[in-house]
Amino acid sequence: MKKTFIVLMVSIMSLSLLSSCTESTKPTQSTVNETQKDKSNENNLILYENTKYNFTLNIPKKWSGKYVVREKDNNITFFSKANQPGGELFNIQVWEKEKWNKDGDELIKLIHIAKIAEQGDTVYTINTPTDVQYDNQDEKKKTEYLSMADDINSIKASFKLK
Repeated sequence: MKKTFIVLMVSIMSLSLLSSCTESTKPTQSTVNETQKDKSNENNLILYENTKYNFTLNIPKKWSGKYVVREKDNNITFFSKANQPGGELFNIQVWEKEKWNKDGDELIKLIHIAKIAEQGDTVYTINTPTDVQYDNQDEKKKTEYLSMADDINSIKASFKLK
């Protein structure tokens, strides 16, 4: 029963991510507002600020103009613009603590997901795709995507709650 639930949960998450991949490449209104709030800092980074969920990330300046952020439900997903459709780089997910405590350990075993913060009854996680998100036939797009993917650990380490 528990394995069936986990498989169902992973399927739902995959469908959610796939549906966001088929959306228009135009960011949602809330994402446009967030993108406009990106601020450059002295460390050659772009400060991404999410006011809805009260966190910040440091995005490498070399990503400027190469990524798009889409927010859907409790997911904030960063995509490579060049690799649309697809191109998911990483996803920040905001969980109710009770739900994370119930499902988190099993998800950690099944997908690339890690808890990065907790505040009150809210848990923040980051996950990366489990499948290829770039065009394997296009060396330029592949190289750009892999270069951006190499930065995800430093982005993850920069996560801060406000």
